[in-house]
Amino acid sequence: MQYRLLCRLCHRTQRCDIKGFVKSKRLCKLAKYLGMSSSSNVKEELQEECAKEKMVSLSAFDVFGFDLDHTLCKYNLASVFDLTFKTGSQYLVEKLHYPRELLTSAPSSDPHLRDFYFKGLQIDLKLGNCLKLCEHGHILRASHGTRALSNDEITEIYGVKRLWSGMKQFEKSLTEHGVYMDYFQIPLVVLFARLVDVVDKQNDGQVSSDYGRFYDEAAEPFRQMYYPPHFAERTGHFFPEIADRTDAYTHAASDELKEWLLTLRRHGKRVFLLTSSFTDYGQTLLRRVLGADWEKYFDISIFRARKPLFFTDTLQPFTELVGDSAEDKPVEKLEDNGIYLHGNWVLFKSFLQKQTGKDNPKVAKLFSCRDVLSVVAAAVCSKCAACVQSLLT
Repeated sequence: MQYRLLCRLCHRTQRCDIKGFVKSKRLCKLAKYLGMSSSSNVKEELQEECAKEKMVSLSAFDVFGFDLDHTLCKYNLASVFDLTFKTGSQYLVEKLHYPRELLTSAPSSDPHLRDFYFKGLQIDLKLGNCLKLCEHGHILRASHGTRALSNDEITEIYGVKRLWSGMKQFEKSLTEHGVYMDYFQIPLVVLFARLVDVVDKQNDGQVSSDYGRFYDEAAEPFRQMYYPPHFAERTGHFFPEIADRTDAYTHAASDELKEWLLTLRRHGKRVFLLTSSFTDYGQTLLRRVLGADWEKYFDISIFRARKPLFFTDTLQPFTELVGDSAEDKPVEKLEDNGIYLHGNWVLFKSFLQKQTGKDNPKVAKLFSCRDVLSVVAAAVCSKCAACVQSLLT
């Protein structure tokens, strides 16, 4: 079985095409964000690997790592989008007293809202606009709230070159102005757009001077619904619904995928799970995806990995849970078939070296194609072969 190796990172993840990104200034910004000292060397490595366009056999690798969300665990995206949008809307209506018209539309049944469910959107907080940009910051299409802007309107607002003024600020810091690449974040864009509609209607169609405050309010329910302890506490609406109706929101893995994982282990390959999900939520998903005996598919499982920091922070120790409590304690060494939390790549690599008997085992880490920063960190900082989820689908 062969696949095109994503040598260092994937800019156009659907096509595994990194050539365009090699030429982009954002490569240097990503390298700087990850704490790398010499981004020019990274660019040279990328260009060299991209030129080779190697086809690599999976048998060449010693170790295989798998992410959980949107990789091993495939979500029913329409249902999850509706759930997150409904949860966020209810919070704004019940807690912040926005009008109930926010509750009237579900993205899966409203073609107007479905247009917003794709990756790579930016938000112009000042003007309340949602933007789709090319890699140089030119606006390809835009909307004010959920209303699509015409080409003439985009030109009138942003000029003939259709350049977003916030692009320079975005290039300075990935953390201050993010691109919505994550399936768990995309509903926030839709909710913000609907909030802009409601605010404009309350103002009799007059555009607000700054929509930043409304974005902060739209983001608040997402901080609440994804707060990990809520799963054990069964509070909020998102986690209890996922726990009670896991089958409605996720897909079980195919028999072919399960057999492939077992075949890897039978052929002496090391297989590990690496996810940022908390243990309770992650194990609920794993029981749904792989079955009650999910542990047999992995040599070791790591939860709460804090990707991409797992690959860049060398100080975070591995821990393990104490009995059935929520407390965890540091561990001195990793064991086969263990379940651990946190950790870092340096410590984990030493474990893999012992398990494989090789100083430099070849590691392939399979991510979802939503997790761009983790792809960058794994490929550049830990020298893993970072592969996208299409290999599993």
